[in-house]
Amino acid sequence: AMLEQVSSKSLASSIAEALARIGDPRAVQPLGEALKKEVSRESPGEEVTRSLSNALGVFSLVPEAGAALMEAFQGLQGSGEEHMDVRLILAEAVCKSDPDSGTAAAAKDFLAETFRASRDSEDWEARVLSTSAAAALCQVDAQSAVGLESFQALLTFTKDEDNDVRRTAAEGLGRLGGEGAVAALTARVAQDDDGGVKGSAIEALSRI
Repeated sequence: AMLEQVSSKSLASSIAEALARIGDPRAVQPLGEALKKEVSRESPGEEVTRSLSNALGVFSLVPEAGAALMEAFQGLQGSGEEHMDVRLILAEAVCKSDPDSGTAAAAKDFLAETFRASRDSEDWEARVLSTSAAAALCQVDAQSAVGLESFQALLTFTKDEDNDVRRTAAEGLGRLGGEGAVAALTARVAQDDDGGVKGSAIEALSRI
């Protein structure tokens, strides 16, 4: 009940993460309600959406958890170019929760389309979305052609001219893990002049 009453997004994120650590299936209902409430906002938050989605993903064997993720993703499908960062988070969560579902197939298509449509854009914000989509594809479909393409793109994105693109790529490689990312991340630590990028690369390396 406390989660549903929280107005602070950072506090809601902390509660969601705590519920995931506890692992009690009774948390699924309030987590699902909180996610539904968040994505219905005019400006849903990226951090709290990720925390709620990750927490629901812990309960993937509980049908209601997957249903809540699917409902949230489907609810934003008609929003055009709006809320793309949140939609990418939900798409990844849906693919992990129930990879054989029709909704997961649609989510994977959405990730691939976003990745390919924006990877060569002159707009840095579009390239950030492409980087985020690539990182998600590496998480949910790593061994497919688009998954392998996405991994190579993440390595390339670590050299992008924009700080946010490089940072997002480093964070994605950190979540993915794997020794194939070590050289690119080490180069960011040694050469990058942006403290945020360098910090993300250091954290990513600590996970590998």
